[in-house]
Amino acid sequence: MERYLELIKATKKQSVSIGNSIDFLFRGQSVDYPLIPKIGRLTPKGDMLKVEKTIFQEFKRPNQLLIDQHRPLDN
Repeated sequence: MERYLELIKATKKQSVSIGNSIDFLFRGQSVDYPLIPKIGRLTPKGDMLKVEKTIFQEFKRPNQLLIDQHRPLDN
């Protein structure tokens, strides 16, 4: 672990030395599985298409003002 952290510090130092001020972002997992979004790992209770439509409707309901300003042509 210490070797890994030293590598990250050295990479960051090199990145800053060439003018890159953007920080690193890491996504952690407790086990070594493929990186799949949580929604892709869930087991749906029922028809997956119906579940996704419900999730999308729930997203749109409280965010209507944010969505309307972009004038989407469809879903």
